[in-house]
Amino acid sequence: MNLRTPLSIVRGRGTAHNGVHHWWLLRLSAIALIPLSLWLMASLICVSTADHATAAAWLASPTGALFSVLFIIAATLHGQMGLQEVVVDYVHNESCKMISLILIKLSAFALATLCILAIVRMSLGA
Repeated sequence: MNLRTPLSIVRGRGTAHNGVHHWWLLRLSAIALIPLSLWLMASLICVSTADHATAAAWLASPTGALFSVLFIIAATLHGQMGLQEVVVDYVHNESCKMISLILIKLSAFALATLCILAIVRMSLGA
């Protein structure tokens, strides 16, 4: 027989107290993506008529490489956090939820790492 009240049973099992942090990171990454996306679209429009050597030189420039890396980081972080919210909200099986979250994080990390390494390789002239 349990004489504890429902409130005493639930107390201490509430939120993980990181929801606000996640919410802020999602909003900040979205705000960062606005100017970075505009820059990327404008740059790609300008480079679209150029030949391959000019496009490679644009990406190898410090400004092009830096802003491209920043875009990749912000986009993969934003996408990973958005997918994480969808999984947490709509997947109810705990094992499927954990496997999905791990795969999302690993995929986002692998994608960002490969893209950044490709940009670094191009900017170093390899």
